Amino acid sequence: MDITPTTTITSTPESSRIDEISHVKAEEILRLFRTLHLKFYPLIYLPDTTSARELQHERPFLWLVIRAVCAQSAVEQDALGDQVREILAKQLIVDCERSIDMLLGMLTYMGWSMYFARGKPYICAFTNLILATASDLRLNRIVPQETTSNSSLNCFKPYAFPKPPTYASDSPKARTNEDRRAVLGCFLTVVTMSSYMKLDVARSKVTIDDCLEQLWETPEIPNDRVLVAITRIMGVADEAVRMASRPEDTDDSISPIFHIKGLEESLKQVKRDLPPNLLDNQTVTAQLRSTEVAIYESALSPQTSSSAYKIQDYRRREYLQMCLQSAKAFMDVFLQLEPAEYCGIPLWLMIQFAHCAQAIYRLSLLDDPGWDRSAVRQSVDVLEILERAAVRMTAAHEACGYSINGSDKGVFTRSAAALRATIPQWSAALEQVGAIAARPTARTNPDLPVDPMLIDFTDDTWLTDVFSSWDETR
Repeated sequence: MDITPTTTITSTPESSRIDEISHVKAEEILRLFRTLHLKFYPLIYLPDTTSARELQHERPFLWLVIRAVCAQSAVEQDALGDQVREILAKQLIVDCERSIDMLLGMLTYMGWSMYFARGKPYICAFTNLILATASDLRLNRIVPQETTSNSSLNCFKPYAFPKPPTYASDSPKARTNEDRRAVLGCFLTVVTMSSYMKLDVARSKVTIDDCLEQLWETPEIPNDRVLVAITRIMGVADEAVRMASRPEDTDDSISPIFHIKGLEESLKQVKRDLPPNLLDNQTVTAQLRSTEVAIYESALSPQTSSSAYKIQDYRRREYLQMCLQSAKAFMDVFLQLEPAEYCGIPLWLMIQFAHCAQAIYRLSLLDDPGWDRSAVRQSVDVLEILERAAVRMTAAHEACGYSINGSDKGVFTRSAAALRATIPQWSAALEQVGAIAARPTARTNPDLPVDPMLIDFTDDTWLTDVFSSWDETR
């Protein structure tokens, strides 16, 4: 772990003390976080030699968040989540404290915020707090290189007056790898919330190029390159979403579909730079497939006849087919995870699952003379995917230990219930357009609007936001 003399160590929160739990339990929590959670989101380097007690001493707020994320009871998770917010409010707002411990804790909290989030306003506020903290820690500043001593290159006259004193707090500090991971974590948080969740958060001004280069060229651990890979891939996805969501006052003569080739090339360049072992990594593969969906789904947008550069129908159908194949490939990766592995998946993978499911659903409903909806069903059955995902979520509830305390609540049981509640509604819409055969026992309403986003995820705020946010502005 990178601990520097200038690192601010917060006082240990009472609620995070290991004394409250056994040392064996504390070490098990840390082991689970290392092996499961950091596998999908390698935001932090926690050496095997670092004990839970050492982590509590060096990063007390981060340790509390890890305890909350890894809690095996929904009741305990809610209680720890409340304590996280209370401590954060006191230290960040009341005491005006800023530290890398707080930033890493907030990034971890947001990385698995499906356990705690209470709707979009809540997530938006937390994201902006993260960006403000990163700015206060000066992580958004470029570390200047040594200036040249060649006076002939200086177009200004020599400074003729005494220079003001330079204080240690004003001098730029070299970034550590811990800082660089935090910078990339800020970028990933902003991309996830602004693009996938359609939240109006400030775009990060943090310069990530140096962090990407340093972690790639001199990785401290293999996971550093995984973090660089998913950051670069999500950067392409972010660009694809922004291209597809242009303001209404832009030139309508150029359809978003015309940006596909450029985005394709950007993603291909990222793939060319990745070694085979990273291309086979589950997290990287899932990111690649989800980004392909984000690129190709522009073809789903209606093509206006007034466009001076209207794309040929065969090219559009080619992109639609690629979108379907990429969404199917993502589902193959997501649904092949072991039940216990779902305990460690971050928020963005949950969102990307919803996004890809919606893409398949929209393709199953697409009304186009050259598009065969029944062939979509034969290739990938979106209703079967929802049921399989619900089964996996139910199994994850057991594997993650929620049932130890006899609890039937938690993010996985809520997700399973929401998915199963969606199946009859999507089925009815597919039956109405003839994409699937009508079931004899099904009650279809001929006046039912065929809405590609006809989803009912009960009253769960987080699930409603996640599973309906991706396409709400299209």
